[in-house]
Amino acid sequence: MKQGKFIGLVYRELYLTRKTLLTGLIFFAASAVICWLTLLSFNYGNIGRILNDVMVSGDGTIAPDAPDIIENMRRTMYLSVQFFPAVMSMQFLMSAADIAAKDTLTCWNRFEHCTPVTPLRFASVKLALNVLLSAASFAFGAAYMFFIGLISGYGYAYREFAAYTLIFAVISAFCVISQIFVTLLKDRDKGMLMTLAAVILPLTIWSFINSQNPGAEEDNGFVTFFNAAEVFCPYFPLVVSVLLILLFAAMYLIYKRREK
Repeated sequence: MKQGKFIGLVYRELYLTRKTLLTGLIFFAASAVICWLTLLSFNYGNIGRILNDVMVSGDGTIAPDAPDIIENMRRTMYLSVQFFPAVMSMQFLMSAADIAAKDTLTCWNRFEHCTPVTPLRFASVKLALNVLLSAASFAFGAAYMFFIGLISGYGYAYREFAAYTLIFAVISAFCVISQIFVTLLKDRDKGMLMTLAAVILPLTIWSFINSQNPGAEEDNGFVTFFNAAEVFCPYFPLVVSVLLILLFAAMYLIYKRREK
């Protein structure tokens, strides 16, 4: 494989993601600003004053459990500040799926079949793109959560990192599978429908089964999520590696068909 041609093909993929990456950065910044303004209002502004007034009973005394309720609400809002912008940064990763959809809409993939690009090189380019975007997206989101944990005073515990890895794995699965189906079916809409069926349906079934377990009604949804994330976290590198291998193998086989 000639290095120049390989780098040129990777550059093409990255060049096509420039608008999506910029849009993702804007959404990340906007979500971070909105979340922080809400948290600041809770701590020092109108939201905090309204809650304090609500917690005061008719005789002017504060309900005994008011401090715990307010602290739990503050903790929930902090999780939103910590997670929501980090999840928005995963749009950087989704730009790889956006390229597959655009190539299908413009029929670029049909032209690409007529070029001397080998299936191995094509699959390697797709793999390199996804590795770069995955690494950048994961590092950006994890660094943001770590920074927020430091300046907020809540810290950055293992459970928060584990939850981030679980969300990242789901988004990665959606991104990888969507690229495969869109490229295979040569249709963006059909590919996305198949992806939703392959990713969202199992998650829905798992959630339903979990809700039927004894004691599920007494359990908090956040607790269940964080517990599942802590179990999943040690397997996160393996899951991401399997997804990338699946992408490489699928892209190679899809483009290998043209040589038959």
